[in-house]
Amino acid sequence: MALAALALVMSTSASSMAQQAQDLDSLTQRLFTAVRANDIATVRLVLTNGADPMAIDANGQTPAGIAIDRRVR
Repeated sequence: MALAALALVMSTSASSMAQQAQDLDSLTQRLFTAVRANDIATVRLVLTNGADPMAIDANGQTPAGIAIDRRVR
């Protein structure tokens, strides 16, 4: 029973994450692109205009997480 509940939660979470990734607005999409390109000026611009730094992409990553990962490497 517990395993079935866990499986349901996990599948719902994955489904929810995928839906969130599909629903990213264009500012937030530009934020992901700018972070990956290390384009600081565009990162500032889109954040100032309302992009969500905690949005989740199809890989389960946030722009903030990507920036941290890039910094660490």
